[in-house]
Amino acid sequence: MLTLYDFPESGNSWKIRQIIKTLDIPCKIVPLDGLSGESHSEEFKKKNVDERLPALELPDGTVLAESGAILWYLAKGSELSSDDPLEETEILRWMFFEQNRIVATIAVVRFCILYLVEEKRDKSFEDVLRKRGAGALKVMNSHLKNNDYFAANRFTIADIALYAYSHVAGEAGLELSHFPNILRWIKRVEERERFIPFTER
Repeated sequence: MLTLYDFPESGNSWKIRQIIKTLDIPCKIVPLDGLSGESHSEEFKKKNVDERLPALELPDGTVLAESGAILWYLAKGSELSSDDPLEETEILRWMFFEQNRIVATIAVVRFCILYLVEEKRDKSFEDVLRKRGAGALKVMNSHLKNNDYFAANRFTIADIALYAYSHVAGEAGLELSHFPNILRWIKRVEERERFIPFTER
């Protein structure tokens, strides 16, 4: 059986819980506290040298790291992926976009607001990232004007990846009401069968 080393508060970990639920994949989930340093133990470092969560351990002991890579692995051969090269490229395009434009901005600001003590925050830097995050949401909103989902004309791992942190953009100080197409897409994602809330395991 697969084993997921999971940080429940992490959007990246939620992505893996969601694909496991969507595809009904048997998996043992081991929650770790990423804030208290449980992923920095010597035992966990042997599993993932980068010491970050999530990490997925295969039955043979192989450990996969990075949420996008894990999504790609689990989605292969399912309706959440594609065998068509152009559709695969489109899926990857939006997954790279998510890491570079959403995680690097909105997720960072959200983390600072929710988890850093006041004296450790650099609010001017947060403002720069927030502005960049707003630009990324604008791109998403424009794409969704004529598309229900992000790639391959259907729900894929690109949507799982993008949902994780864009739907909590408000927690980073970004008002989603300015992006009505994103709000409609969020509703579509949340109404899908087997959808799990952000903090549900």
